[in-house]
Amino acid sequence: MMHIVKGFFDIMTDSSVQHVLESTRPRQNNVLDLVFSSEKDMIDNVCVLDHLGKSAHCMVQFDLHLSTVVKEFTDVKYCLHNGNYSAMRIFLQQFDWDLLLANKSAEEQWFVFKSVLQDAMAKILKQSLCRKKEKCGLIEPRKS
Repeated sequence: MMHIVKGFFDIMTDSSVQHVLESTRPRQNNVLDLVFSSEKDMIDNVCVLDHLGKSAHCMVQFDLHLSTVVKEFTDVKYCLHNGNYSAMRIFLQQFDWDLLLANKSAEEQWFVFKSVLQDAMAKILKQSLCRKKEKCGLIEPRKS
């Protein structure tokens, strides 16, 4: 059990910032309630408040600065509703599938099939380009 605690402590001290600097258990003068972040500027205005109810621990209040990143990208969409599937069938029939898939794991076979299918779609199906915005769930420190 001690090695788990030491491992946790090592990880937290090597890659994190601990923001609570005053006692959160005043009778024993211990800092037992911790706030960690990966960046110093992610946490501001740390305040140790009064006890919550009959708890021996004090409440910790702080401001957490987060932002999301919005990425714009162009996505290729295939017009599947009016595809030339006769041409696609002819394209796919020109491959020796037994030879292409021989001596491969299921994952490798899937990769081969998917690559050939994507090639067929790119050559035969009509494409439309769509601009999209995507919100990523990244947590970033506030920029100073």
